[in-house]
Amino acid sequence: MVREHDYLRLEFSHDGDPFDPIGRLAVHVRAHGFSGSGSVWVQWQDLLNLSEKLSDFPLSAENPVIEDWGYGEAHSYRSVVRLEFGPFDSAGPVLVKVYIANDDDDGFAVRCKFKIGYQALGTFSKDIAVVAKRKSGHCTLSEPV
Repeated sequence: MVREHDYLRLEFSHDGDPFDPIGRLAVHVRAHGFSGSGSVWVQWQDLLNLSEKLSDFPLSAENPVIEDWGYGEAHSYRSVVRLEFGPFDSAGPVLVKVYIANDDDDGFAVRCKFKIGYQALGTFSKDIAVVAKRKSGHCTLSEPV
């Protein structure tokens, strides 16, 4: 049996209005046989900030890179997409944790994690920056097959 590789795919679409920073981010993940997809409204600048944070080497175990997009105020906030990147151990791989919930009901959600190398993370970081600057496109984090 061939095991499919783990991945995180981000797709950003924007309506093209130069004065509107908001676009739709679709997120797809597959890890260890589990998969899920969802989407959330984000600012393209959020993707650029994520790209910059992911370019740090090594990532901090005490302060992993976390992006949490959702809705509501502090007392009623609900995550729709949460991405976390931090070191798996001192040997080098990165642990990627992904949470994707349904826009309307967080009772429908997927939560999974997988390991990835720093080289693949570096490529992903650069690809996110390209998507953010173009305000459209997609990028995928996975190990080469």
